[in-house]
Amino acid sequence: MASLTVTVGPITATKTAGNAVVAALVDDYIAAYNGPAGMTAQQKADWFLAHLVNHIKEAANGASIRAARDSAGAAQAQAVTGRDWT
Repeated sequence: MASLTVTVGPITATKTAGNAVVAALVDDYIAAYNGPAGMTAQQKADWFLAHLVNHIKEAANGASIRAARDSAGAAQAQAVTGRDWT
């Protein structure tokens, strides 16, 4: 069995699946994102995890930007209309 475990402080989450399923998932992901060919299993796992972390960071940054934009828009609307739009 293969597993992906994320631990943040005292909280741990684990997803487990069969080795063949996870190997195919990692290979397909690497191919979809034009990852390098000829990697060892360890290099594939490292590449997959690094890109997964980057996707999470990009999503978090996007959410922060949207929240700031929404907050700025609400503040501007309140200044113009005198109403609280939050």
